Amino acid sequence: MIELYCIKDKVPKKEYEIVDSLINKYKINQDVVVALGGDGTFLDALKRYDKPVLLIGKSTSLAFHADNKVNDLEDCLEKLIEGEFKVEEVNKLDVYLNKKNIGVCVNDYYAKTGKTIDYEIDFHYDKFRARGDGFIVFTPFGSSGYNRAVGGPKIDFRSKVIGISQVATCSLNDPLPYIIPEDQPIEIEIKRGIGRLYLDGEEPIKIKEGDKIYSELSDKKGKIIRINPKTISKRLFQRQLEFYQRLE
Repeated sequence: MIELYCIKDKVPKKEYEIVDSLINKYKINQDVVVALGGDGTFLDALKRYDKPVLLIGKSTSLAFHADNKVNDLEDCLEKLIEGEFKVEEVNKLDVYLNKKNIGVCVNDYYAKTGKTIDYEIDFHYDKFRARGDGFIVFTPFGSSGYNRAVGGPKIDFRSKVIGISQVATCSLNDPLPYIIPEDQPIEIEIKRGIGRLYLDGEEPIKIKEGDKIYSELSDKKGKIIRINPKTISKRLFQRQLEFYQRLE
């Protein structure tokens, strides 16, 4: 059974109708989700579903993670039937604020501030204090996102690690970016200042002095269907080309 997931009012009507028609046409004996939209829709689908997710990029979005667009869907569905695909598993992080579960992230969670904040990072075998405009805790899958924008390392999505990067550091002696084993919990306490906490770029949560953010590896995985897969560098080149074409 194929389930369509999208934010309908953010998808061009014609593209929605094409995708919906094709999904109803093909009968597939597997539980899969077709996520129609951009990267935000894709990440949301990976968090909502335990089933494998196929991202079909809409024409109005660059959709970095999409290997295929709407005009590729019929070919994708035929390959699903023939078994010509693979499923990649990616980690999710369960995130807590002051011991209350506030959600799960696939890419990253990060704090941003208007002013510098002091915070302490505790790996339970190591602890250090840092100062800056914020921090990013990211999965290998999410290492190509906000982490890369601040000069953090790109990590192969198959690596069994979690990364931490800092935004506009004011400290010379802190060891960020930091790469730790994926099963290692992380606790970050805000020592001074206020800011906002984002999970995969969604609606922010206010944080303040004394708050403790805790994360650990989720026991659930995100499952991505890869059909006609492209390398990260090729996807990046194509999205950059599309971006500059839109500026013309």
